[in-house]
Amino acid sequence: MNVVLMVASLSALVSAAAPSPTAAPPERPLSLELATEGSAVAVLGGTWLTLDLLGPRLARTSCPCDRGEVNAFDRFAIDRAWPHGAPIANAVLGATLVGATVGSLTLAHGARERWRNVLMLAESVTLTGALGQGVKLGVSRPYPYMYRSSADAFQQQSGINYESFWSGHAAVAMAAVTTLLMEASLAHASPALVWVLRVVGPVIALSAGVLELSSGFHFPTDVLAGGLAGASVGVGNVLLHEAWHF
Repeated sequence: MNVVLMVASLSALVSAAAPSPTAAPPERPLSLELATEGSAVAVLGGTWLTLDLLGPRLARTSCPCDRGEVNAFDRFAIDRAWPHGAPIANAVLGATLVGATVGSLTLAHGARERWRNVLMLAESVTLTGALGQGVKLGVSRPYPYMYRSSADAFQQQSGINYESFWSGHAAVAMAAVTTLLMEASLAHASPALVWVLRVVGPVIALSAGVLELSSGFHFPTDVLAGGLAGASVGVGNVLLHEAWHF
C-alpha cells in the first residue's frame, strides 16, 4: 500500500506540472547554444561522478543500527532482500534514459530542436544526479540492510553503505520522464501521447526505485523524496529555459 500511494501521489504531481504551449523563444546561434548547454552538462556530469567516487570516503558512518530507530512507514523495507530487484532496477533506469532520449529526438523538428531537447534532458539528468549524490553524502543515511542483525563490522565501517537517501534511481528516471513530458507539452504533441507520459512515465520511473527497495537498498521515503526531487528538476529546468529563452 505504501508503494501504491507513492506512485499515485507523484503521478498526480507530475501531471499537474505539464505546461501549456507557449510562443517559441527567440533563437540564439546554434554554436553558442551547444557551447553553453554542453558545458553545463559536462560540469554537472563531472560533479556527479566526482561525488560518486568520493562517496565511500565522505559519508559518515553511524552503525551498529537498531531497527527500532526507523519510522513505522519505512521499517518494512529492512527485511526486503529480493536478489533480482537491484539488477532489474538498473535495467529499468537505463531503458528509461534511452527511451527519454529517443522521445526527445522524435518530438523535435530540425537539428536545432533535436540538440536543444537532448541537451535539456541531459542537464536535467546530470543536475539531478549531482544534487542527489550531494544529498546522499550530507544525510549519510544507512541502507535498510544495515539495520539487520547480519550487518557485520566491515559493513558498519564502510561509507559506501550510508548513501540511502535519496533514491538516485527514482530521481534520475523521474527527471528524465518529466523533462520529456514538458518537452512534449511545449511541442504540441498529441493529447494521447501527453496523457501516456503523464501516467505511465512516473510509474516506470518510480519502479526503478521500488525495485531497489525490494532488494533492501532503499526505504520508501528515499524513493518518494527521489521522485519528487527528479520531477522538480525536470519541471524547473524546462521552465527556466523557456523563461530565459535558452
